[in-house]
Amino acid sequence: MEITNESLGIYLTNHPWLFLIIIWVVIWKALALWQSARRGQKIWFAALLIVNTLGLLEIIYLAYYYFKGKRQITPDSSIK
Repeated sequence: MEITNESLGIYLTNHPWLFLIIIWVVIWKALALWQSARRGQKIWFAALLIVNTLGLLEIIYLAYYYFKGKRQITPDSSIK
């Protein structure tokens, strides 16, 4: 079976949810890869790049390393 641009277009027309899934995965993967690269976490970067879990691994990574750090309260931020 030969895949052409026309057959791909027909497939995406018949399955519009596939395009939404692709956008979802690309956004989460980009955010997670960006953060792991900035932190110098080579193993996480490789895992996030290779493993495709429809954004689940990326969301878990971001929740643990990125969002967790944003919510930490420091002693200096207390109200006096």
